[in-house]
Amino acid sequence: MHYANDNAVVKAIYDFTHGPQRGLFIGIVVALVLVSLYFPVRDLYVAKRSSDILAKQVEIRQQYNDELQKSVDKLLSEEGIKDAASEDLGLVMPGEKRIEVQGLDGDSDASSSQKSSNAKKASEVAKEIEEVGKDAPWYIQTLDMLFGFNGVEGQTVASSGE
Repeated sequence: MHYANDNAVVKAIYDFTHGPQRGLFIGIVVALVLVSLYFPVRDLYVAKRSSDILAKQVEIRQQYNDELQKSVDKLLSEEGIKDAASEDLGLVMPGEKRIEVQGLDGDSDASSSQKSSNAKKASEVAKEIEEVGKDAPWYIQTLDMLFGFNGVEGQTVASSGE
């Protein structure tokens, strides 16, 4: 009859786990546990980081859309139409007289700068959206490097206009 102590393999495993090489055994077990946990934790980190960046991008886009909606609402009101007609087109209401002040360089470009302010603002918003993930604290940058996070390439917020 053979007992567990008679088996050389069982005796070698017992000596490895309980003998002078016990520290090596514990180190191997810890290393295997860390390697097995790395990939799920990495996936969780990348998902959370991507979600945070995309949420900030959505917030920036939403603020811009709200500003545009306020501008549209203003232009759809009667007073907004009158203001736009007088400022942009130079029209006046019946009984009013148009007065042009000459010699002021700053005011002559005011109407043209207002017309292009939305285009300029849209490009600023686009740059701000692109820069969201790049300005992270040092510990986030360290975690990005540790987990191989490269950003949200291909995952940008696109406005459908609705």
